[in-house]
Amino acid sequence: MKGYDVFSRSCLQRARDRLDENTTEALFYAAFELRCGIEVRMQEYLEAQEHLAASKRKGWQIPKLGHNLEQAFRLGDRVAQLTFTDLETKRPLQILYYTPVTSTLQREAGQLDRYRHGLQESPSRERLTAIRVFLEQVYAHLKTANTGTVLGPPLVKPDGRIQLYVEEEGIATELYKLGSRVIMTVKYLDELPSSD
Repeated sequence: MKGYDVFSRSCLQRARDRLDENTTEALFYAAFELRCGIEVRMQEYLEAQEHLAASKRKGWQIPKLGHNLEQAFRLGDRVAQLTFTDLETKRPLQILYYTPVTSTLQREAGQLDRYRHGLQESPSRERLTAIRVFLEQVYAHLKTANTGTVLGPPLVKPDGRIQLYVEEEGIATELYKLGSRVIMTVKYLDELPSSD
């Protein structure tokens, strides 16, 4: 039997699979996976922050997790774009992003609770269509939150070192090898640039 991954990206994939099933029952499972995926993404960001008290890195209540993230990063809904440039050639080597769980997505998590607990009566076709549209919207927002590979914006420690956590080990290894030959530039954006 295959294990049950509890990462946000795994929840996102299972939600996509349920939405693609296109059945009434699958919509409710998709809502559950989306709600879990939002919570887990927030926890993934908080867990990486060693400077936070353990109590601030735990929990399941979206408003509390959101408050703790805002206290840690003070970015609101802005995206952090980190560009690593070769010091000698001035050539960009890597562009990484921190993509937040936005306040909109946090509100949507609260709305998902209505669907997770089932309905009192069979929904009409129009109601099912509205639920599906909403779930697709939440899916798109959670997908964006999972696009970034940095678990928070870079933070400067009291000793002047930069704290930065990257999800993909290969990226972190490559950047570490380059060491002082790299300049990191950080921009804060209102939204993730399109990949077109």
